[in-house]
Amino acid sequence: MSPNLKILVADDDPDHVRLITEILNQELKAEVESVAKGEECLKKVIKNRYDLLLLDYLFPDISGLDILKQIAEKGTDLPIIMVSGHGTEKVAVDAMKAGAIDYIVKSEDGFQSLPFAAKRAIEKDQLRKKLRQSEEKFKNLFESAHDAIIYLDRTGRILEANKQVVEVFGVSKPEVLGKQLIRLDIFPPREIPAFLNSFADILAGREVTQDICIKNKKGQEIVLECSTSLTKTDDKVTGVVFIARNITERKKAEEEIRRKAKELQEKNDELTRFTYAVSHDLKSPLVTVQTFQGHLERDIRSRDAARVEKDLGYIRNAADKMGRLLDDLRRFSRVGRIINPSEEAPLQAIVKEALDLVAGRITGRGVRIDLTEEPVVLYGDRTRLVEVFLNLVDNAVKFMGDQPAPRVEIGVEEAGEELVLHVRDNGIGIDPELQPLVFGLFHKLDPGSEGEGIGLALAKRIVELHGGRIWVESEGLGKGTMFRFTLANMRRGVGREERT
Repeated sequence: MSPNLKILVADDDPDHVRLITEILNQELKAEVESVAKGEECLKKVIKNRYDLLLLDYLFPDISGLDILKQIAEKGTDLPIIMVSGHGTEKVAVDAMKAGAIDYIVKSEDGFQSLPFAAKRAIEKDQLRKKLRQSEEKFKNLFESAHDAIIYLDRTGRILEANKQVVEVFGVSKPEVLGKQLIRLDIFPPREIPAFLNSFADILAGREVTQDICIKNKKGQEIVLECSTSLTKTDDKVTGVVFIARNITERKKAEEEIRRKAKELQEKNDELTRFTYAVSHDLKSPLVTVQTFQGHLERDIRSRDAARVEKDLGYIRNAADKMGRLLDDLRRFSRVGRIINPSEEAPLQAIVKEALDLVAGRITGRGVRIDLTEEPVVLYGDRTRLVEVFLNLVDNAVKFMGDQPAPRVEIGVEEAGEELVLHVRDNGIGIDPELQPLVFGLFHKLDPGSEGEGIGLALAKRIVELHGGRIWVESEGLGKGTMFRFTLANMRRGVGREERT
């Protein structure tokens, strides 16, 4: 305790003031001031700092209880001992209720106990101030925390919550205090059993950290990283501290990283397949050129004109094939690099543009084309979208086989919330074992068919660049084939072309 204590004695009896001053000086070596009126006491307490106030119960101008109340109202913080000649229990209770820290009676015993009471009052006040400071510090930390912190009792009822609860859960404090956490109508039904099990584990003393998906009051789905700890009093569990951190953006970033990694792996795999396909398909005509180069040299030496012409024919065909392969490679590589401005266009306009480009083959084979009339609007690079239908229809017509009534159907259907386009034919079909290979670059299921096997690979690349996916369905040989695909930003409705 400080040796330089300042104590104010407020009493209108000079004998009592003199006696109290002597005792305090002798026992506590305190600096003692005194006042005889209640109003003067109030002025001194407000103006000066004292370590203790010894306050008489009655003054001619005001009661000690009124002084206590006014001191409290003005926010003056100091320990007060009520001193009175009325040694009743009611006086003591009233004084303590009004803010006194202790109460002594004006008597020989009372005055003798005064030094001890003064020390105890000052020490209690110092402890109270330290506790208040600790509480204020804790409250500041509690409120300024970046995480939502909730205090729960053993039943899961919310006792206290910081301001981050408003930010994270989208609810105000009055909406949550006194309510069950699980009843806040923010937990999806699928999350409730897991939370209840976790709460039981927590009360059993097991640490629990888990991610929970909730929907806040604004309707936003957010992911919380939740951790908990027990609160105890005398080793008895009284409740749980629930800490929730919003990790929605972190989860999105992690998901984006995983998506990018998967996309990169797919690109690497595609590049590997691409390299293999190119090297394999270019090697065949190269071998032909190399082989007949030797034959050509031999036949020139022997002056066999017929064989020289034949050798040159093989070399010419091989060179033409290499040229076609290189042209197709250039077309394939340009997709995604040469981008036309995106635009909206009706499905029927896109398909009819593609049908005009392949009209000769359609007419020559006598293929019937059935195009849906459902109003659907596509969005993207119009030239590339036309190319998708061109390749799919051309592929369908090419593999009709000996079908007497060849037919190609182009339509759209709903699959959940998604629109799916399809190109279906009644041609030769595809063996289920070979279906995974149809989109491979330069892969031809029928080696004798026209083209170099790039059309379906090109269609797949264009569809994926438009945020969609494509797949093939066929029950087997002789049962026709259907290609289904999706595109981002496709919608039902009427396009600008139709409105005008």
